[in-house]
Amino acid sequence: MDDYNKTDIEHINIKKKLIDTEIEKINKRIKSFTLFAWILVIIGFFVACYGIYEFFYSNLFEQKSLNLLGDFLSGTATSIWSLSGLLFVYVAFLGQRLQLLNQQLEIMHSQLEIKYTRIELEGQKIEMKEQNKNLKQQRFENTFFNLINNHQKIVEGLDIRKNNNNEIVATGRDCFKSFNNFFITETKKRIEFQPVIEAYTKFYYKHQSDLGHYFRNLFHIVNFVDTTKDVHFEEKIIYIQSIQVLLSNYELLLLFYYALSKLDNGSFKLLVEKYSLFQNLNTNELIDISHKKEYKEEAFTMRKF
Repeated sequence: MDDYNKTDIEHINIKKKLIDTEIEKINKRIKSFTLFAWILVIIGFFVACYGIYEFFYSNLFEQKSLNLLGDFLSGTATSIWSLSGLLFVYVAFLGQRLQLLNQQLEIMHSQLEIKYTRIELEGQKIEMKEQNKNLKQQRFENTFFNLINNHQKIVEGLDIRKNNNNEIVATGRDCFKSFNNFFITETKKRIEFQPVIEAYTKFYYKHQSDLGHYFRNLFHIVNFVDTTKDVHFEEKIIYIQSIQVLLSNYELLLLFYYALSKLDNGSFKLLVEKYSLFQNLNTNELIDISHKKEYKEEAFTMRKF
């Protein structure tokens, strides 16, 4: 419950208490004046009966004239009944006042119910929003870890065979050491950036059946994290770091030149720089350390947040 709703409800409760107090006072007045009015009616009745009795059976009236009886009754019983009638009118007025206060009290109850209902709905809305957020988070994580598992299976499925007898010389992640050696051999000891990129492209096409699937899937995982709207940037970095720990230095070396070549449209390079994918890369093992300047410094700097 926010401060605005809390203050509003307290204000309604205070008004409700004041109305309850006034209703209680009016009820007491109605009972008192109603009782007093009926007492006057009874007194007037007995006075009238007394006057009639005296008129017929005693000498209170010297002349047995109805005019005298009428004057007596109007001067006594009627006056008393008039006062009681005035009290009944006042009681009726109090009754109307009580009815208005009860209506006002009902409005107060309705306002309180509306406020509490609104607060309850807001609480349910927040709860549903939190549940929806958790479901989206869970759905994202399920997809993310499925992609990671699929990537691991791709790596485990790699193998390098000898051409002459089809003998397997490397499998799984060990293949990347061999791939890196093949690439170095293809450069023919050239260290200038452009010839190295051309050598990398030539090397890549020779092993495209293995490396193509590997790099496309790796890009898909990083891009999936980057384009997810339901995860904060700081959390995305954590997920990306969980990918980084799976990459060997040989994989990072090959990714380094892949993202700079025409094989990639520049998208992977942007992600590398955005999420510092090369913070674990041993840059001393690059074909030439000068190639490092092809990336922004953020690609090699560990993120702090």
